[in-house]
Amino acid sequence: MPSKFTLKIFIFCSLFLLIPKPGSVLAYQVKLEYCSKITQDTVTPDGIYYQVVMRLNAPKSVMREINYVNYQLEGSFYRKSIVVSSKAHNFQLTVDALSHFYVNAQVHFAEGNNTTVTKYIILGAKKTSFAPAHQVSISHEVLKTPTGQNQSKKYTVALFLEGSADELAQVDKIEYYFPSSFSKAPIPVYGPSPDFELQLELTQQSSIQAYVYFKDGTVTELVRFVYFKYY
Repeated sequence: MPSKFTLKIFIFCSLFLLIPKPGSVLAYQVKLEYCSKITQDTVTPDGIYYQVVMRLNAPKSVMREINYVNYQLEGSFYRKSIVVSSKAHNFQLTVDALSHFYVNAQVHFAEGNNTTVTKYIILGAKKTSFAPAHQVSISHEVLKTPTGQNQSKKYTVALFLEGSADELAQVDKIEYYFPSSFSKAPIPVYGPSPDFELQLELTQQSSIQAYVYFKDGTVTELVRFVYFKYY
């Protein structure tokens, strides 16, 4: 039969194991919130996209302990994993989406622990609205069209970022993604740049995705349908 001393040690160790670890306490307080609204300019043959703004919601003391968030996206996003480090903007990520999707937000704490918050993003759901940290959009211009007996039917197109001078000055780089039939790898354009223009030749109209990385650690994903002429 165990002695009273041994029994006391056993009870103490059991109670100690029940004490929540600091990382567990922090993780319990982290939530993922989002809002969405239908866009006015992201219109494609597949439909009209929604702008979705995601961010963490946690007490300030907890937010200070977070280093970065790795968002794992499901759906039609060309980049499935996006790292966001914008502590000042609650680790905000903005994307354009055509349908509902799952997101896993892997929250990494300074002490080395991490937790994952999973959310099913429902487009058009009535939620408290909040604005994205940066207001930018992607546009394009057809610079040259095929002429005469040109059989290649190549169009020279310029893609560029639109926004105020102050907003564009906050952009670190853009990654342009195209359908796999054109390029399997993204084409980056680094700042400083007045509009992050990219000129290229295309033979067919298609939707492209642009991932905009800001100096403050926020990230915005934009969709643009590159058309050759108005109908």
